[in-house]
Amino acid sequence: MAQEVKLEYNAKGMPFRRLGNTGLRVPIFSLGGWLTLGRTVKGDSATDIIKVAFENGINMIDTAELYAKGESEIAM
Repeated sequence: MAQEVKLEYNAKGMPFRRLGNTGLRVPIFSLGGWLTLGRTVKGDSATDIIKVAFENGINMIDTAELYAKGESEIAM
């Protein structure tokens, strides 16, 4: 049976959920860097995207060493 998921909101209005039984609260949106940051979006544009994400309550970032051959991590 499906469970109801309660959303919580931070001061900026970003909805958050509990992450399993970890006690962590994570936003329902995250910033992913696989095909964007470090590859098609670089420099000041990447910085602007990250800044806007944080300003709007996104504090979860998905990156890995392999994304854009490591450039995604450098951009973030």
